[in-house]
Amino acid sequence: MNVTNTTPLPIKAADNPAFQPYQAEANAFMDSGGTCTATLLGAGSGQRLVIEFVEGLVNSSTTGTKLVSFTIQPTVNGFAVNHFLAPSYVADDGAQQAWQISQAARLYADPNTNVVMGARGQHH
Repeated sequence: MNVTNTTPLPIKAADNPAFQPYQAEANAFMDSGGTCTATLLGAGSGQRLVIEFVEGLVNSSTTGTKLVSFTIQPTVNGFAVNHFLAPSYVADDGAQQAWQISQAARLYADPNTNVVMGARGQHH
Protein backbone atom coordinates (compact mmCIF):
# COMPACT_ATOMS: atom_id res chain seq x y z
CA MET A 1 0.00 0.00 0.00
CA ASN A 2 1.26 3.45 -0.88
CA VAL A 3 -0.22 6.55 0.80
CA THR A 4 0.25 9.65 -1.29
CA ASN A 5 -1.92 12.13 0.65
CA THR A 6 0.20 13.54 3.49
CA THR A 7 -2.48 15.99 4.71
CA PRO A 8 -4.09 14.64 7.90
CA LEU A 9 -7.84 14.20 7.92
CA PRO A 10 -9.70 16.46 10.40
CA ILE A 11 -11.30 14.53 13.24
CA LYS A 12 -14.22 15.90 15.22
CA ALA A 13 -16.01 14.33 18.19
CA ALA A 14 -19.61 14.96 17.11
CA ASP A 15 -20.98 13.81 20.47
CA ASN A 16 -18.94 16.41 22.39
CA PRO A 17 -21.45 18.66 24.26
CA ALA A 18 -19.34 21.72 23.46
CA PHE A 19 -20.44 21.39 19.83
CA GLN A 20 -24.09 21.93 20.81
CA PRO A 21 -24.22 25.47 22.27
CA TYR A 22 -26.97 26.33 24.74
CA GLN A 23 -27.93 29.46 26.65
CA ALA A 24 -30.64 29.99 29.23
CA GLU A 25 -32.07 32.84 31.25
CA ALA A 26 -34.36 32.90 34.25
CA ASN A 27 -35.74 35.64 36.48
CA ALA A 28 -36.36 35.51 40.19
CA PHE A 29 -37.16 38.12 42.81
CA MET A 30 -35.71 38.27 46.30
CA ASP A 31 -38.48 37.73 48.81
CA SER A 32 -38.86 39.53 52.14
CA GLY A 33 -36.85 36.73 53.79
CA GLY A 34 -33.88 37.58 51.60
CA THR A 35 -33.82 34.55 49.29
CA CYS A 36 -34.54 33.84 45.66
CA THR A 37 -34.16 30.87 43.34
CA ALA A 38 -34.44 30.37 39.59
CA THR A 39 -34.63 27.08 37.74
CA LEU A 40 -33.02 26.60 34.34
CA LEU A 41 -33.88 23.71 32.06
CA GLY A 42 -31.01 21.29 31.65
CA ALA A 43 -29.95 19.06 28.80
CA GLY A 44 -32.30 16.60 27.16
CA SER A 45 -32.24 12.85 27.21
CA GLY A 46 -28.87 11.34 26.37
CA GLN A 47 -27.03 14.67 26.75
CA ARG A 48 -24.96 16.15 29.53
CA LEU A 49 -25.00 19.92 30.05
CA VAL A 50 -21.58 21.60 30.31
CA ILE A 51 -21.71 24.95 32.11
CA GLU A 52 -18.77 27.13 31.13
CA PHE A 53 -19.93 30.58 32.23
CA VAL A 54 -22.35 31.85 34.87
CA GLU A 55 -23.74 35.36 34.95
CA GLY A 56 -26.40 36.87 37.13
CA LEU A 57 -27.80 40.11 38.47
CA VAL A 58 -29.57 40.24 41.81
CA ASN A 59 -31.68 43.22 42.84
CA SER A 60 -33.18 43.68 46.27
CA SER A 61 -35.71 46.35 47.12
CA THR A 62 -35.57 45.41 50.81
CA THR A 63 -33.70 48.21 52.57
CA GLY A 64 -30.61 47.07 54.42
CA THR A 65 -30.27 43.73 52.64
CA LYS A 66 -26.81 42.58 51.62
CA LEU A 67 -26.27 39.64 49.25
CA VAL A 68 -24.19 37.07 51.13
CA SER A 69 -24.22 34.10 48.76
CA PHE A 70 -24.95 33.12 45.21
CA THR A 71 -25.11 29.45 44.22
CA ILE A 72 -25.55 27.29 41.16
CA GLN A 73 -26.73 23.73 41.74
CA PRO A 74 -26.38 21.17 38.94
CA THR A 75 -27.05 17.46 39.44
CA VAL A 76 -24.20 15.09 38.56
CA ASN A 77 -24.49 11.30 38.87
CA GLY A 78 -27.73 11.81 40.78
CA PHE A 79 -26.30 14.23 43.39
CA ALA A 80 -27.30 17.91 43.48
CA VAL A 81 -24.43 20.02 44.83
CA ASN A 82 -24.28 23.78 45.48
CA HIS A 83 -21.33 25.64 43.99
CA PHE A 84 -20.80 29.08 45.54
CA LEU A 85 -19.92 32.05 43.35
CA ALA A 86 -18.68 35.42 44.54
CA PRO A 87 -21.13 38.31 43.99
CA SER A 88 -19.84 41.84 43.44
CA TYR A 89 -21.69 44.88 44.75
CA VAL A 90 -22.85 47.07 41.85
CA ALA A 91 -25.07 49.91 43.06
CA ASP A 92 -27.60 51.31 45.50
CA ASP A 93 -29.97 53.91 44.10
CA GLY A 94 -31.81 54.40 47.39
CA ALA A 95 -34.71 52.19 46.31
CA GLN A 96 -32.82 48.98 45.65
CA GLN A 97 -29.39 47.40 45.84
CA ALA A 98 -27.78 45.39 43.03
CA TRP A 99 -25.09 42.66 42.89
CA GLN A 100 -23.59 41.00 39.86
CA ILE A 101 -22.08 37.57 39.31
CA SER A 102 -19.91 36.95 36.25
CA GLN A 103 -17.63 33.95 36.43
CA ALA A 104 -16.07 31.28 34.24
CA ALA A 105 -16.89 27.75 35.37
CA ARG A 106 -16.64 24.14 34.31
CA LEU A 107 -19.66 22.34 35.76
CA TYR A 108 -21.75 19.46 34.45
CA ALA A 109 -25.41 18.48 34.77
CA ASP A 110 -26.99 15.09 34.13
CA PRO A 111 -29.49 14.52 31.32
CA ASN A 112 -33.10 15.43 32.13
CA THR A 113 -32.20 17.46 35.23
CA ASN A 114 -32.68 21.17 35.93
CA VAL A 115 -30.04 23.56 37.20
CA VAL A 116 -31.07 25.71 40.17
CA MET A 117 -29.51 29.11 40.84
CA GLY A 118 -30.03 30.79 44.18
CA ALA A 119 -29.18 33.91 46.10
CA ARG A 120 -29.40 34.66 49.81
CA GLY A 121 -29.40 38.08 51.37
CA GLN A 122 -28.96 39.15 54.96
CA HIS A 123 -30.55 42.13 56.69
CA HIS A 124 -28.07 44.33 58.51
